[in-house]
Amino acid sequence: MEEEQILEQKIKELDEDLKLLYHEIREQKIPEKRKDKESTYKSFSILKVSRIRDVRMEKLIVNKKIAKAKLRYSRKEIPEAVFHRFLEKYMERLIDLEVDLESLEAEKYEY
Repeated sequence: MEEEQILEQKIKELDEDLKLLYHEIREQKIPEKRKDKESTYKSFSILKVSRIRDVRMEKLIVNKKIAKAKLRYSRKEIPEAVFHRFLEKYMERLIDLEVDLESLEAEKYEY
């Protein structure tokens, strides 16, 4: 029972993160909160900023899917084999997104 509460809380937190990111996008408060002294943000293309936002949003969605799959498995709503298949698929996608995000962030601060 305690595990279910933790998973439900994680899903709520991910929902809040998605809402915050969505509002930041709507209000144009992103490109980035991090500002290095040597940042060349002004020359950084709008398309890359948009791609970073998209990757962040997709990463949050995948994390939410993982949390929901764990919750359903803990409630015995899905069999173990299906759960492991979901988890494998989501984790693979999450790793791809993290690599994409790292490379986009690295490009941002190149001269």
